[in-house]
Amino acid sequence: MMKPDNTTELSQAEILVKFIKQDPNCSEVVEITEQGKKLTPQDESLVEKISSCLIANPKDYYGNVYVTDKVKNDAKITAYLNTFANGFDFVTNAPFYFFCFNFLSFFPALILGLLTSAGVLSFSNITAATVANRSKKNRAWANVGIFGMVSISIVKSLVSGIGVELLMNRTGIQQQAVDYFVAEQIAKVEALKNLDSPQYENAKLQCEQGRAKLATMTEQDRDYDALRVDVNGLWSERDKDWSNTPLDKVPLCNRASVLETQHYAIYNQSKEALNEKLSIRAQRGNDLAFLRDEFPEVYEFHFDKDGNLRSSVTQVQMATLSFFNKLRQGDFANLGLSLFLFSLSIISSAAAVLITITYANREDVLKSRDEDFARQRDIQLEQIYKELIMENKARLDKINQEKDLS
Repeated sequence: MMKPDNTTELSQAEILVKFIKQDPNCSEVVEITEQGKKLTPQDESLVEKISSCLIANPKDYYGNVYVTDKVKNDAKITAYLNTFANGFDFVTNAPFYFFCFNFLSFFPALILGLLTSAGVLSFSNITAATVANRSKKNRAWANVGIFGMVSISIVKSLVSGIGVELLMNRTGIQQQAVDYFVAEQIAKVEALKNLDSPQYENAKLQCEQGRAKLATMTEQDRDYDALRVDVNGLWSERDKDWSNTPLDKVPLCNRASVLETQHYAIYNQSKEALNEKLSIRAQRGNDLAFLRDEFPEVYEFHFDKDGNLRSSVTQVQMATLSFFNKLRQGDFANLGLSLFLFSLSIISSAAAVLITITYANREDVLKSRDEDFARQRDIQLEQIYKELIMENKARLDKINQEKDLS
């Protein structure tokens, strides 16, 4: 380091200032002060705070202990990549959030959708900055940031695909809805197979209780014959068809059988009627018209007169089902733009996550936030300062001695 040329007595502060001005390593500091800028840390304005939440700030990616040009330049690259990935997801996620709130009408849905998307964007930038600010003393905190950054990136990528599906594939969503509602009707009919009505269970229980009571009695008991008739009926009625007899007139152990026969008769009738409707669907070719004509109550509840889904929540649900069904079945051709933007979101988000983690774990970046290194630096600066004071004092003493001799 260059040492200041002192020919007159200077104060300690003046010695340090003169040293800084003469040292080429401090040229950046001198240039900043000559421009009238402040070197002391300043509180961020509200605009700067909002901006750093929406756009990744490179200065949030490193400390101020020891910062090289490479650390600064690589921080810019990392921040720009995070800004691109998060901004891309902001745009592709917006339709999803809009449709989630569309039941409130257009303008409230637009505002709430943008606010939600902005909130997710802010969360993404905050977690990225948390990851980048990893140090020896906050590793657990940084690991939580990694979890948050990876998790939100996965969610955003999935929402990107669904959002594009909502925006670009209205016909496909409509078809998915028809398939879903028809499947519901099929499931309802198939559920009739399950014979678990309280009346049937009660009939079985009464039969078991009656037989258990008969087992404890003998034929000589006074109530034995009456109970046997109540439980099993008369011997002459053992082959009788009880289906047309009022249930309270049917013996206890025949009631469950009668209920079971009636139940499966209803199931078979419903199944037959449903199969007839499904055969009409296969012949018709227009599923929406089929749903309107064959299941009018279902159609009127879910669709308007133009064939559009009434509920925005249902639209999001159907878009999600449509997207994941195609993805699971490998139907990439029909995913089209949804797949392209979904893939682009995954690639950009994965790159942002990996480069941020790699940058945060670099030795020079860790050093920029190393408090031990900062303490050592301050000690060295203090030693240099003391040496300058001593050197200046020695020179002044020498000058004074020469003056005395002359």
